[in-house]
Amino acid sequence: MNLIQLDLQTQPGGAETYAAFCCRAFAELGIKTRLLIHPHAHFWSEMSLGAGTECVPVSDPAEELLRPRDTPTWFLI
Repeated sequence: MNLIQLDLQTQPGGAETYAAFCCRAFAELGIKTRLLIHPHAHFWSEMSLGAGTECVPVSDPAEELLRPRDTPTWFLI
């Protein structure tokens, strides 16, 4: 299974704290997370996200979200 989260904020706030919490929780369950972030959101490198979380800067999230998938995928937006 794939899990993709989308968070395009450039500054950390409550939603980013929640997104980081979700990454850690899914990591504890052995689920890897692909976190799509704004290219200028450098704060993510300082947050504890859990093993298996991949931060991916995107300028066009639709391109990534609409890409066909071979395995079931959850989206958290």
